Amino acid sequence: MNEALDTIILNSFRISLAIALIIIIYKRASAVQTINPDLKKLIHRYFSCYIALFLAAFIQMPYRCHLLLNKGLTHAQISEIFGIANIFVALWNLFMPIALKKLGHANLCIIVALSYFFNAGILAFGSQFTHFAIAGCLQGLTMPTAMMALMDYWMTEELLLPQNSNANYIFNEQRVAMSLFMSSSSSMISNAVAHNWGVEAIFSFTLSIPLASIILLVSLLHVKEKPEEKSIGGDFSKLKLWLTESPKNIIIIFTEIAFASSIISSYIICRRFYSLLLTNHQWDTYKAFTEFST
Repeated sequence: MNEALDTIILNSFRISLAIALIIIIYKRASAVQTINPDLKKLIHRYFSCYIALFLAAFIQMPYRCHLLLNKGLTHAQISEIFGIANIFVALWNLFMPIALKKLGHANLCIIVALSYFFNAGILAFGSQFTHFAIAGCLQGLTMPTAMMALMDYWMTEELLLPQNSNANYIFNEQRVAMSLFMSSSSSMISNAVAHNWGVEAIFSFTLSIPLASIILLVSLLHVKEKPEEKSIGGDFSKLKLWLTESPKNIIIIFTEIAFASSIISSYIICRRFYSLLLTNHQWDTYKAFTEFST
């Protein structure tokens, strides 16, 4: 009964994704195009890069924990690795604006694509907890949410979509279509690779995807002349001014870091404690604890 219900829910979800994708594609095809041809080519290259980067994450996601278990790691160690990744996500989001000023949007996207490449390589060929801890650090740089924010910054500041046209509307509509496509197709690709060649092959397979995105990113750097390189070669003068204006600004930064670290540390501690309770030797303690709490 439970398996039949799961199948119904899964198929309903897939049908809903397919219907939404068809509607978006129909709206996109029937929309009046008023975008400059050069800008249209730029957006197409941008989305080719977008697909290449996010498809790797979508394909890896279902089997990441499974692979680590096959490599001999315990649930507690896997929790620590994901905790490390979450810490790097928090730090990445805090310092991303500074990195954007110093390195530039396109260069930072290339760094993230390389992080995808090394992350997949370590997961595919690593054998020790230290290797996977390093992969967790890289995973924090390649979380889809962080990458989405980075590419949005790039779109708004460097691609310079005109405000008086429907370029922004078409851009967002196309992004929705790509997200629906990847959500509906990535699981089938991932399951097919795992079924035919094994779980490790998924991460070997995704090694090539970030490399393709790097080629696309480099080509995007030379698509058109930018009126002003706002994000490449910037300095920290505005940041220094903001910090020296008031001591409260420094307190705000340290408060954010401490708050993010405390939440993530609590998560790691709770997960590890829960994993220890579920071992065979601690089952009686867990049972007594649940009976007491209820």
